[in-house]
Amino acid sequence: MAHVCHFCGSHFSTNYNMQRHMRSRHGAGCLVPYTCYNCDKTFTRKEYLIEHMTIAHRSSDQDEMFVCAKCPKQFLSKRRLRRHEKTHANTEFYCDICQENGLSDMQVRSFKTKEYLDKHKRITHGKVVFECPHCGKTWKKRANMINHIKKNH
Repeated sequence: MAHVCHFCGSHFSTNYNMQRHMRSRHGAGCLVPYTCYNCDKTFTRKEYLIEHMTIAHRSSDQDEMFVCAKCPKQFLSKRRLRRHEKTHANTEFYCDICQENGLSDMQVRSFKTKEYLDKHKRITHGKVVFECPHCGKTWKKRANMINHIKKNH
């Protein structure tokens, strides 16, 4: 199956060759190494691709659900259940950057998991790090840049 560079449309016989091309021609920050062969959706981590395949392309005989022991929510993957279970913990994570910016204790956001806090920091306080190699537009999320390139270039 052919592997296509999302930036310039070049075709490669292997994912490795495509990644090598993308690193050398478009910069290391552009890599999205795992692609779903059913729908061409891309993922930065192998486990996200596996989860996507399980959920989006599962057959009708795969009905196993993972149920939270503390509430009635159900999930199609163990990873999502584990992530959800953290929301039941009695811990809260506060944004130190919001606190440093002079927000009152009532205004400072709190988060149930460190992952949610990290995402808040990256999106709210982070640097713009992903730039379209075609037009120079920038994003804080790589996925938004990739979607822009697919739609516009």
